[in-house]
Amino acid sequence: MKVLLNILFLSIVLPCCSINENPPEAQSGFIRFKCSIDNEPTKSFTYMANGVIAIIYAFNENSILYTVGDTPVTACSTGNGELLTNNTLTLPDGIYDFYSLSCNSSITPSLNICQGYSDQPENGIDYLWAYARQIDLSHGRDVYLNYRHIACKVRVTVSAGENVTSLSINDIQCTHPSSNGVALDLCQGKFSPSQSVESFSTIPGSGNSRTFIVLPCISPINIFVLLDANIDGEYKSGRRFQAIVDSNLEGGNFYDITLTLNSDNTYTTTFDKKEWETISETITY
Repeated sequence: MKVLLNILFLSIVLPCCSINENPPEAQSGFIRFKCSIDNEPTKSFTYMANGVIAIIYAFNENSILYTVGDTPVTACSTGNGELLTNNTLTLPDGIYDFYSLSCNSSITPSLNICQGYSDQPENGIDYLWAYARQIDLSHGRDVYLNYRHIACKVRVTVSAGENVTSLSINDIQCTHPSSNGVALDLCQGKFSPSQSVESFSTIPGSGNSRTFIVLPCISPINIFVLLDANIDGEYKSGRRFQAIVDSNLEGGNFYDITLTLNSDNTYTTTFDKKEWETISETITY
């Protein structure tokens, strides 16, 4: 009888010991993404507008060659600091690096990422980039993406100098940077600068200023202006002049270019490099 009790005791205790020796199973839950747009100079951020589309990529820690977890996935901003993925993104516990791209609009980014680099980007798009590296999902399922601008915003303003009145701008054209050879480094969030420009094309808009977005560039940009003005008391229509901006355009910056028309038919150029200007509501932290 004593032997039988010992056997029963072992049959009950030993299975319990074998369970304790196994490590806990890794969790695989839904990942929640939070988003904002950085405004570093003023130590502030803005919420991404409602309906803005972003693409999110997940990689194993310190590796950007191959995505994991069925990424990339498309996500949409709610306007209050959240990004909702179109498809549920789940990953097992582990440490991951996340990267994201957006056109800061309802348009889905068309850049194809291959082993950490993209194909040709386009002028006219306010590209946003964000990262969240070394995220340990075993400590939480919230991932914060703080986006920043990586293209260049340019504003061209034509102003009247001394003895110049009734200035009316008919057309402003620009030689935009060529996208040939330009690629995005997803890990660094930087475009390789364009080294050439395209032919003249009209900058949409009205009034004396035009604002547009271009790729970073190290080649001189040419600006053509067609205007009417009263110069030294004489009204002249169809006046043309051309300016050259021989300064590098670096991603993430705002360039304010003012062309002042003088009465002797010359012009003065003012070139100011500023931080990217935002108009939306700012939240200080």
